[in-house]
Amino acid sequence: MNLQELMKTRRAILGLSQNDIADALEFSPSYIADVEAGRRAPFSYQKLAMLADILKVSDREILDAALLTRGLTLFPVPSCPRVSEQAIIALHRRWTELKHEDFLQILRILLPKD
Repeated sequence: MNLQELMKTRRAILGLSQNDIADALEFSPSYIADVEAGRRAPFSYQKLAMLADILKVSDREILDAALLTRGLTLFPVPSCPRVSEQAIIALHRRWTELKHEDFLQILRILLPKD
């Protein structure tokens, strides 16, 4: 689900208006409408974290939606009890900037050995 779909769906479930979101994030209602319509790029990471709290979703879920909206591939992290949610979010934020060798090294560290 992209950010526009997530925002619309969660707002409807929680009974929030675009004005409610705009007030909480200190943006204009027209900016929120533009983001939901796909006319503006998603927010900064700090605003996404605030939006996650408002919409009652995880930081990872909101970040995945924002990345998908920007046309980026989601970071392929398998379920691994040794990997914290914060580590996954940090990797999401920067993984497209990694060199391939560094990416493989991180996966070797994170993946359980069989």
